[in-house]
Amino acid sequence: MVQIYWLEYEDVENITHRLEIDAPDTYLGDELVINGNFSTDTDWTKGTGWTIADGVAEVVASSDPLTQDSVTYESGKTYEVTYELLEITSGSCRPSFTGVSTTVLTSRNEEGTFTEQVTLPNEKTEFNILSNVAVASFIVDNISIREVISQEATQEITGNVIQKYSSAKESLTPIRGSGLSIRLDADVDLTFGTCIAMRSVLTQ
Repeated sequence: MVQIYWLEYEDVENITHRLEIDAPDTYLGDELVINGNFSTDTDWTKGTGWTIADGVAEVVASSDPLTQDSVTYESGKTYEVTYELLEITSGSCRPSFTGVSTTVLTSRNEEGTFTEQVTLPNEKTEFNILSNVAVASFIVDNISIREVISQEATQEITGNVIQKYSSAKESLTPIRGSGLSIRLDADVDLTFGTCIAMRSVLTQ
């Protein structure tokens, strides 16, 4: 998505510059899982057969869940779930969100790092790791959940946000989200006045 701005400046006549912002359609929000790397035996509710030790969580011969209920996951929002399945000797690993109903992610029965995005149909208050069979044994680590956020069609590019850069062609710090790159059509001294963004948006 490419956003185009024409910049004008207060109290300065006949000076405008073209600003382009390359923005990904989405970016990931803050980490929502607490202690996803199991550095301590805290923050998780362990069902029968679960232990947390040596930086991993392990279940032996159980279908009970490992649960975290510290976050409310909102209806209609999309979340990206990533986890590492280090060892599996029986059953499968099946993440899920529970609340009014249960939303189940893909079951995995092989080692690896897995990432999956899911849009929740209603509010969820728990995230679980469990199996879809009666008896499972596996080791899991590095659990991460982050909201997938749609990039806004327009962004505020006014005042000192632009003025603090003296060379407009250099790579500028992202204004919002991640993966943004900003370019102007010329090297400009941006210290001479407050800039005002005149917005038009192009999507590629």
